[in-house]
Amino acid sequence: MRNEDFLRKGGVLSNPQYKKPNTKTLLINSRIFAGVVGGSDYFCVGGKRKMTRLKFISGLLLTAFIACGQSSNNRTPSTTNNHKNDNSQVKYVLFGVFCGECSGHCATMFRYNMMGNSNTLFIDSTDSYFKNYGKVVCKTQISDINKFQLINKLVRQIPSRLLASKKLEETFGCPDCTDGCGIYFEIGQYKSIKKIYIDYHTSELSNDIKDFGELIKTTLVGLNKK
Repeated sequence: MRNEDFLRKGGVLSNPQYKKPNTKTLLINSRIFAGVVGGSDYFCVGGKRKMTRLKFISGLLLTAFIACGQSSNNRTPSTTNNHKNDNSQVKYVLFGVFCGECSGHCATMFRYNMMGNSNTLFIDSTDSYFKNYGKVVCKTQISDINKFQLINKLVRQIPSRLLASKKLEETFGCPDCTDGCGIYFEIGQYKSIKKIYIDYHTSELSNDIKDFGELIKTTLVGLNKK
């Protein structure tokens, strides 16, 4: 049955006030509804279905608003690199500056133990780094809590790639070349000991190692204060 025959039998077309819709009007069943169909907004009453400009614009705006909201919700959160790392496997760190051509204290080193519930800090100013061919012996204990905090900050800033590296020795730049001194940093982990040598002049190093080398130097300044 055609839509027009259906409406005539229902009495709609027999009504003298009824005006036959123009060619832009689409006839459907007599249910009243409003919705977005195929991307266009239609408003239908009494069997008349026609698209209005206001509804069409409103539908587009609503669709765009919803799409933007979903895009915002699904966006991956920004992961700013705050240099924090997983140092849970670190048992101790040992570090300092060594200078091959010098007199006096040429390789003062600090060892920070992180085992158990209480950390301990020791210093060696006897140049055992050179005397024992790299095997440092720290015997003098330090109890200054402010210096503990300095090293805690340093440990949190150890580049993740150094912690994850499988290499037991790594060298960055040319430590102690042309009498320029070098930075020594040793990481004692549960399954390995890593020895890292960093050029004291960090300007030519990659960003993360450069920043870490500068932080070591700043930390040493604080540790050497009386």
